[in-house]
Amino acid sequence: MWTGSGFRGQAMLYLTDKAVIFMLCSFSLLNKSITTMDICAILCSLTAACLCQTVMPDSEKKSVSIRVKAAKGFVEGLYSLLCIFFPPMLSFLPLIMYEAVRTKDIIPIIFGSISLAFALFGNPLSAIYSLTICLSAVLACLKTLNNKQLWEQAKKSRDSSAELERVMNGRNRELKENLEYEVYITALNERNRIAREIHDNVGHLLSRSLLQTGALYAVCPKEQKELRLAIEGLRDTLNSAMNSIRESVHGIRDDSLDMKSEGNKILSPLSEKFSVSFDYDVTEELPPKIKLCFISIMKEAVSNIIRHSSGDKAAVTLREHPSLYQLIIFDNGTTASGGRINEGMGINDMRERAEGIGGNFRVSSDKGFTVFVAVRKEI
Repeated sequence: MWTGSGFRGQAMLYLTDKAVIFMLCSFSLLNKSITTMDICAILCSLTAACLCQTVMPDSEKKSVSIRVKAAKGFVEGLYSLLCIFFPPMLSFLPLIMYEAVRTKDIIPIIFGSISLAFALFGNPLSAIYSLTICLSAVLACLKTLNNKQLWEQAKKSRDSSAELERVMNGRNRELKENLEYEVYITALNERNRIAREIHDNVGHLLSRSLLQTGALYAVCPKEQKELRLAIEGLRDTLNSAMNSIRESVHGIRDDSLDMKSEGNKILSPLSEKFSVSFDYDVTEELPPKIKLCFISIMKEAVSNIIRHSSGDKAAVTLREHPSLYQLIIFDNGTTASGGRINEGMGINDMRERAEGIGGNFRVSSDKGFTVFVAVRKEI
């Protein structure tokens, strides 16, 4: 049987072939009395066949030493040569021929052919029978080897197909993720465009209406109280509409910001003088207030790096933990005050933004300059 990890039962299949060949060889002893020489021939052939199978179970195994191969060939060649001098051994020569063909040993095949040629002059019937069994043994061996080769080719094809399928599945998954991300970015950009259009058009019209309403209220005579009340109501309605539009626009804009894209955009000015890395490890969308806070802190930190850093490397890590979001901004430059941090307006602004949403903020000048921000997740 041919199965997954190799030619399972390969040795058993060879032994099965040899068992059939041995039975055919034994038929030549049925029409005569068995002598001591016949028994010796049976034992020698079985010993040689089993020994060769044991020392070299795989005909194509490359780890077998030259000495083992030489010893095997010597045993087979010796048996084939002895058939010339001891004709009873010729009856079991097909076993040796099978083993010689299996391992591609030429010398035993040559000696066996010579033995059969000599036997044709002494006992033609026995020689012809042995020759027939030898040919059958050779064909059986070649068929088994061919089956093994076909199975190995099938196994390689199956492994190649499995590997190709794995690669294709991975590629398809990657393309699907990229497509989903592109669709997501496109949707965010469209929402941002809509928010901008509302702000520029509707917001402008409402602002002009408010100014006109205010001017109308100012020139309206105080004696016309009902008219003034109507104008005040209109002004309040327009103010409510303006506030509602403003909140909606800001909400749309805040939701339309993609943190990863914004982070790459913020870090792009650093690429001219710094080696920049951005490790974004967030599985869920950041809440809007945390997103805006991190974007503001990144902008301020990048501005500080460009203006003050003496290093050549910058790294930003945005990571999601089970209970918090963490932002780390690092550059390998040194502070002008020899390691002592002077917190100016930029650092104070970053601290206020982080603490304003309930986060923790700290800076470090150990082996460079690092900004740490941690914000707990909302439960």
